[in-house]
Amino acid sequence: GAHRGPDPDDGSAGERALRALLLAVSLARPTPVAPVLPPVLIPRLSAPVLPAPAVLFAPTLPAGRVYSAVQAPVSPDESLFAGLVGRPPRSVVGDYDNTLADRGPNGLSLPVSNELVAALARLLRGGIPVILASSRHYEVADAPFPMDLKTFIDRLPRHLRRNLLVSGGVGSELVGFDAQGRPIQLWSQGWGAEEAVIRAIAVQAAIDVGAELQTVLSPGQLILRLPQGDTRGPELARAVAARLQAAGFLYKVLQNKEFVYFSRSDKGQGLKGALAALPRPVAEADLLVLGDEFGLPDGGDAALAAAVPMARSVSVGDAHSERLPPGVQRLRVKGGAGALLVLKAVLAGLGL
Repeated sequence: GAHRGPDPDDGSAGERALRALLLAVSLARPTPVAPVLPPVLIPRLSAPVLPAPAVLFAPTLPAGRVYSAVQAPVSPDESLFAGLVGRPPRSVVGDYDNTLADRGPNGLSLPVSNELVAALARLLRGGIPVILASSRHYEVADAPFPMDLKTFIDRLPRHLRRNLLVSGGVGSELVGFDAQGRPIQLWSQGWGAEEAVIRAIAVQAAIDVGAELQTVLSPGQLILRLPQGDTRGPELARAVAARLQAAGFLYKVLQNKEFVYFSRSDKGQGLKGALAALPRPVAEADLLVLGDEFGLPDGGDAALAAAVPMARSVSVGDAHSERLPPGVQRLRVKGGAGALLVLKAVLAGLGL
């Protein structure tokens, strides 16, 4: 889906909403601050969902005074944060590009912020399984542009990676990690005898569009990249889809700005494989799915929501998407800033 950078006003509003919610939590736990409202007890994992947690307006308060709880109007973002604090997930599924990592000026993703890396590390340290569901593979050799997750994962402490899974290549590989943080490829789908045909399709699509393309052909996935700023992404996607159909392939072609790609699998199938590989099962209702491209019919993350319809899904993108799958909540704060707010609410609910 289309993506824009974080809006400073949206970010500050999201931070205020989260600070207000966290203030409500801190005021509610030990002793009531004032008799106007009863204390709001935030449950742990096994507790029931709060019916309607109070959200407090939290300006900067001078020290030395006792303040009453003042109930403020609840925005959709505040309601989302309250739900995550009141009933935090037992596992987090996250896309990478334009979700954890923001898009840079050259069209490629910027490094994930240190705050987000730290938040993910706290989840892993607390025993919460994290699944990265990305179009990127864990590692890609000789790519003309960065398309791996290894560089990012290397920033996470080795001893915490045992709680991490990578469903990479749009679901075409699954990678886990041992107790020392070393990667273990659990399965991978290669092209086999189809590889020569897939390479030829990439060449023909470039000729069809009349553009010079960068190509990454990895096991089970093909990625084509137009020059930065080239707006012929939809045209290239149609050309690739036509060539695939003519060759008898039914792979779904996805497009995001100058990137066009397809895989032998999809993110939903990859997610189901990752959930089956977890050492302890996690119910769909206890999953949180975080992405940026849920827009129907062709959003890259829509398959995640379809695979686990009982899960809570949050979009930090989809600014211009008209239709989202049922149950997907759209956050006003976009990209990495929005993802960080979501994870802060989850950590607060888990007490981590």
